[in-house]
Amino acid sequence: MILNWADNPSELRVRDPLTVRDTGVPGRGLILPNVWHDIVWAITDTGMKVSVDGQVRYQNRKDYRGLNAWVGIGPVWSKVTVDYFSVSKQ
Repeated sequence: MILNWADNPSELRVRDPLTVRDTGVPGRGLILPNVWHDIVWAITDTGMKVSVDGQVRYQNRKDYRGLNAWVGIGPVWSKVTVDYFSVSKQ
């Protein structure tokens, strides 16, 4: 998932962990810099959802049962400060 994408800051970029294909979501990627944001990227057995500050910005319905993939946080040409990061299976 990419917010404030350098090529088009207003477009949210979501990478499907099963297919490794990117989906662009126009008008859903911009977040204000230098402000704390609550970002939730949830993958369940039946779909994926990306929320920013309580607003759903992307959602799909797909079979993710058995998914085994890595997750990470990183900046590109910027600084990212993370207050809390958690990965859990529910």
